[in-house]
Amino acid sequence: MSDNIEWELPKSARVDFSGVFIGKEQVLNFFQHIADENDFTEFSPDTFIADGEHVVVLGHLTATAKPSGRTSSNKWAHYWLLKDGKALKHYEYADTAEIRDAFAS
Repeated sequence: MSDNIEWELPKSARVDFSGVFIGKEQVLNFFQHIADENDFTEFSPDTFIADGEHVVVLGHLTATAKPSGRTSSNKWAHYWLLKDGKALKHYEYADTAEIRDAFAS
């Protein structure tokens, strides 16, 4: 990752680990928060599509939200912008309603 990577998971109600994270430290905190809030039973990339510095990865996951105990299954797409072998930008497309509902009390 570049030192000033921009990592984004679209905002979703009741999901406080969503948003924009700038820099390696904030991205590390994002992943720690994900681990604190979820039990993943599956996280699998299915397809990789590349065009120069742009990469899209399509995949799926199954996770249980620790606060609610609800399990969600979700397909996702990750967009990456790479430069000189480092990630400059990451954006995740996901079913934010599915994620929100898993965290609902």
